Amino acid sequence: NGLSGGDKYVNVIATKIVDNGTSGGGDTPGGDEPGGDEPGGGGEISGDEITIEVVNQSWGAETDGTYGEGFSATANGFKIGYYKYNSRTALKAPAPDQLRAYKNSALSISAPSGKKIAKVVMTTTGESQYCNDMAILEGGGSATAERPTITWIPSSPASRIVAEASESQVRILSFVITFTE
Repeated sequence: NGLSGGDKYVNVIATKIVDNGTSGGGDTPGGDEPGGDEPGGGGEISGDEITIEVVNQSWGAETDGTYGEGFSATANGFKIGYYKYNSRTALKAPAPDQLRAYKNSALSISAPSGKKIAKVVMTTTGESQYCNDMAILEGGGSATAERPTITWIPSSPASRIVAEASESQVRILSFVITFTE
């Protein structure tokens, strides 16, 4: 077997559990999986991506321990928050069709338990003054603008990523979040 002296080995027994559709869990959509049938939906999940449109969310006031007062919404377990942070402008709840992350405010995206964020593509209103690179505060990587989108890629998949609207106000219409399990 090629083992000698102090080498150690472990027997591994692999089994596959097949869900016949009666338990509502496993690899079937919905069921007990995060975001499946739980409240706070409003995001369209397709494979390893979820699309969250600002217009379809219920935004509530919230305070983040690091970034201060702001607003957040949760869709299928993914939480999007934006906070005053270093902005001189008082934040407002999102307009019916867009989230306005004012200059020097923080934008946060958190994944539900068991998932990590690999990439986020934010569709903005497209005007050059509202679609700019963002400074990364948590998660490393970059958030680079190429009108009408900003592509945010952390250094490695993360459960929470945070960026600052450091160049100007950013006006966001939707988020496409690519995640890993």
